[in-house]
Amino acid sequence: MSITQGAASAAPNLDALAEEIHEELAAIDEDNLSALGHAIRAGELLAEVKAELAHGEFLPWLEWQKIPRSTAHLYMQLAANVQRVRHLPSIREARRAISGKKKGGSKKPKTRGVATDTNVIDWAAARRAEGMGRDEIVTASRTREDYPGATVLSNGTMGTIDAVLHDRQAFGRTEPPPTRKGPTESGKRKRKLYEEIREEGESKLRRLRVDIADATMKLEHMVLPADIGMTEESQENITALYSDLTILFRWTEHALAACSANMDDLHQRETIEKLRTLAQNGGASDNERRVASLMADRLEAKRLALSP
Repeated sequence: MSITQGAASAAPNLDALAEEIHEELAAIDEDNLSALGHAIRAGELLAEVKAELAHGEFLPWLEWQKIPRSTAHLYMQLAANVQRVRHLPSIREARRAISGKKKGGSKKPKTRGVATDTNVIDWAAARRAEGMGRDEIVTASRTREDYPGATVLSNGTMGTIDAVLHDRQAFGRTEPPPTRKGPTESGKRKRKLYEEIREEGESKLRRLRVDIADATMKLEHMVLPADIGMTEESQENITALYSDLTILFRWTEHALAACSANMDDLHQRETIEKLRTLAQNGGASDNERRVASLMADRLEAKRLALSP
């Protein structure tokens, strides 16, 4: 039995629950004090999904949503024991509390990697400015007395530093941007779409918008290029990612052209005004303002070209 068929009678409620579950999962980071709250909330939502599905459908639903069984089981346990664990500082501590395991062991505390050490990044940037290549900088970290890192560089860590330096040059940031937490704009749009579907019915265009909102919601939680992890071993994956992004870019170009061609003049002008407002928004990033201005110019040119 297809899980999509088995759960069809419960949609769009199941889809809405899945959306919120993925938002909670995306917000979880064990080093973040708010992570336990997100995990408990995800567990509550997962329990709600399980209650809506027929017997035997929950595990296939987890596979369909790409949620590991062990993760779902843990978070549902946390939700079931919320009074015992809600005061604890992390998911790890909460897991120990419900499993009865005592804190201890011989694990070493996590240390900050040299690829995220701003002193090392600045040192590497200075070596790049001197004209050194990657291998030369790695060697210099072993031989130069002015190298500030606790451990020497490798090709992998230097690759990550190069990504951070690219981030600085492209976006003017001195550090990689923080990973986005909590609900995204796409997530909010998706919930609104489900309300429209419940009130007015489903259409082909609304279903397409739901699918796109689902995809962009996941992308909004990502941070590039630092998230890529530019090691030598991952170069093939990075190249493949570039090819996939090229396809996505091409698809987006066609979709934008189709949308602008089918918008009436009033909605084109309203969209241009919104984009111009975003382009002047001091709270937006330089990249967001630049993209908004570019998109406004493109739509304006398209509108004028179609004007009689």
